[in-house]
Amino acid sequence: MRLIATPLLPFFTSLTLPTPSTPTGLPRSPYSSSHAFKSSEHSPSKPPWNPSPGIAEDGFLKDIVPSEPGDWEKGEHEVKGRFGTGTLSSSDPSSFGKSFKLRQVPGDGNCLFHSIALSYLHKVSGKHEPFHVDSKRLRWYSDRLRYIACEGLQGRRVSVGRYPEIDSSGFDSAESEARRRKRLRPPKYRMDHKLHLQSTTYMSCKELVESAASQYNITSDEYLSSMSEDSTWGGGPEIVSLSNALRLPIHVYELCWIDKKDSRLRGKHIGAGCWGVKRMAAFGSPKFDRNGCINVLSCDCRFPDLGAPKRGVKQGNHFICMFDFGDYSLDKPTPKESK
Repeated sequence: MRLIATPLLPFFTSLTLPTPSTPTGLPRSPYSSSHAFKSSEHSPSKPPWNPSPGIAEDGFLKDIVPSEPGDWEKGEHEVKGRFGTGTLSSSDPSSFGKSFKLRQVPGDGNCLFHSIALSYLHKVSGKHEPFHVDSKRLRWYSDRLRYIACEGLQGRRVSVGRYPEIDSSGFDSAESEARRRKRLRPPKYRMDHKLHLQSTTYMSCKELVESAASQYNITSDEYLSSMSEDSTWGGGPEIVSLSNALRLPIHVYELCWIDKKDSRLRGKHIGAGCWGVKRMAAFGSPKFDRNGCINVLSCDCRFPDLGAPKRGVKQGNHFICMFDFGDYSLDKPTPKESK
């Protein structure tokens, strides 16, 4: 094991967490508990994200997006394995490699946890969660992932568990889980526990949390306390923690503009250009590659209604889900997503 080099710390610890508007404290959603998504009051006419003709009622974006490898994916930062460096590229230089289908999530300050929860639920069930119809399950899993992330940053691994369903006798299974937890003696916090980042890089919980907290002029305890609260924005440390807890790679992408002159473009984007995605980090790879991979996009909350990049894109103020679509071709029809 080797700890991450000091010059790279800001990249991992501040990923998607912007500079706060106040001198101290982590950024939080201004909507918090008043957001319509909290009480399932959203509707097709008022979705829990910025309304857009490019987004379907269930949150899926109507266009697929091509992908590019990150600029860092070379030399000493190369990531090996099933989802590592080179897996996004096509053997055909006249075409993009892998493409993705994107799905919006509510912008209530929990978008990171919503995105990972939806991807995780799709991975274990093979079905897309219909949160646009009933949001209770998604909210439960997102809250659970926030708790797991905070525990993981203190060296404790917690299982995801199952959504508490009411059985035929009217008994809530969550009650039995609570009883089991009471009987079990909780493990001690281990801040010296090392978390896998990517490639051969590891970092202790203590170092990761302290580095993140210092960027917001707060202590480690204040960071963890704030991160445990609903609507506090999650970022790099929480992604690393969840990757280790779920034993799954979580790859993070950012938006990139594909120029109109790019000969790899297809369909309506020929001569116009389009937004694509570029990999920023491959957390959990190759250590957990055998279990599959979750992908999330760090983007401007106005996406996909950004136009060309001249308007000033705010990278990293929102997360959305990404699902593998296969080889890129804007000519082929987009499949109907399973509900």
